[in-house]
Amino acid sequence: MTAYPLANREPYWKFVVGLNTESGGVWNAADGKHMRQFKLGEERNRRNGES
Repeated sequence: MTAYPLANREPYWKFVVGLNTESGGVWNAADGKHMRQFKLGEERNRRNGES
C-alpha cells in the first residue's frame, strides 16, 4: 500500500520532458534532479520563485 491516494502528484513532468530538445523529449536523470530540488505542492507551483 501507499501513503498517498491515486493522483497526479507531479503535473509538470510532461512539460519538462516534452520541452527538452536535448533529450529528444525523453525523461532523463538531469531533468529528474532538477525537478526533485523543489518540494511537491506550492513550492513547485510557484513561478520563478514567486511567493
